Amino acid sequence: FNLGVALQQQQKHTEALAAFAEAQKMGFDDLPLYYQRGESQYALGQFGPALDSFTQGLKKSAEGVNSQDMERLRQAMRMRRAETAISAQKYGVAVEEFRTLLQTQPQSGRLRLGLGMALIGEGDTQAAMALFNTLLAQRPSGPAYYGRAMAYYTAGQHAASLKDLDQAIALEPRNPRYPQVRSQVAAAAASAARK
Repeated sequence: FNLGVALQQQQKHTEALAAFAEAQKMGFDDLPLYYQRGESQYALGQFGPALDSFTQGLKKSAEGVNSQDMERLRQAMRMRRAETAISAQKYGVAVEEFRTLLQTQPQSGRLRLGLGMALIGEGDTQAAMALFNTLLAQRPSGPAYYGRAMAYYTAGQHAASLKDLDQAIALEPRNPRYPQVRSQVAAAAASAARK
């Protein structure tokens, strides 16, 4: 198991997965194995298998870990499961996990942003919009403007989406994703206008 973690830290995820498989054959089958395996699978773009690893890991315990540390490990795994579910386009799973995490951290901006993006994926743009509006009223940020822009875009409101993307770019000019997405939304808006 430790070899797998060392390989993972060196970004050798394929080799790390092989080491984790060997560790499992030798009887190592607790939460940390599934967590680390999920991390390497995610890094390799294997989102479905990573989601499975995080799901299985939540059912496991860890030897020699006290209950408080165990709860922290489970919370970290839930977070990674939620993020992985979005990448795997399993938005219902992501919504469920973000809502579970928000029960213990209701003011977490990261969790509320994640929930908003998962809601967009599920097609619930109204709920996502309400969530992003609340976040922006509390504290304007690039990610919140970006999230609301995606909700507007999904709802077919290209002008509002572009306006929010401009706000996101103004707040985080070094984020390369915002201008890329803005170009895509502008192209979609131009295409829609021609029809």
